[in-house]
Amino acid sequence: MLLIVYIIAGVASAIGAILLTARLNSAQLIAGNMYELEAIAAAVIGGTSLSDGRGKIFGTLVGALIISVLRNGLNILNVCSYTQQIVIGSVIILAVLFDKIRKN
Repeated sequence: MLLIVYIIAGVASAIGAILLTARLNSAQLIAGNMYELEAIAAAVIGGTSLSDGRGKIFGTLVGALIISVLRNGLNILNVCSYTQQIVIGSVIILAVLFDKIRKN
């Protein structure tokens, strides 16, 4: 089972790298830097608990949509990338706080 999970993760990473390279028309070592923050943010905003890891796929998709809209809106407003990371980090903290309050 663990081998199958690693194979699926590798194939998904390869597909993501191909799509990102096609979008940027170049391959750079730091092209996907900090994307893991957005993935965690999407899962947490979508309702996945950080304490037990339980969540739903649909919730994660909704969380990814929210993060994408937030990132796009901040880009349209010409907010610098460092401030965008602070905003997304704040959203993660608020989502974790809400999850803890809901669990208690």
